[in-house]
Amino acid sequence: MKKIEAARLALAKKFPYLGAALWALRVVTTQQVPTMAVDAGWRLYVNPDFTEGLQPREVTGVLWHE
Repeated sequence: MKKIEAARLALAKKFPYLGAALWALRVVTTQQVPTMAVDAGWRLYVNPDFTEGLQPREVTGVLWHE
């Protein structure tokens, strides 16, 4: 998931204090969520069909929201 990695880097660059949290998330690819979601276990669920249709900047925005 290169778009997710790029989004993590972009957010860590802009908000360095979030770097540890961004990289602690374990990415789980799934069709069970329509977009992205995060749970209490530090898992980032990503629907690859959703992220494929987004520009890298949009993926960064969704990750920031999560």
